[in-house]
Amino acid sequence: MNSRGDDTGCAQRAERQASMRQALDAVAQAGVFADIGDVAAWQHETRTDRAQPGRED
Repeated sequence: MNSRGDDTGCAQRAERQASMRQALDAVAQAGVFADIGDVAAWQHETRTDRAQPGRED
């Protein structure tokens, strides 16, 4: 059984999805990541490790 709250939540979710889709399309059209050849290597190079709480090794 749906209530008005559920319908509003679905509408908001659909709006967020549409906004995200538009943002991702804009990024793709701009070619922001076009120069990345090997995605795994790029991620490894740009990723920075951080200390984990409670692990001062």
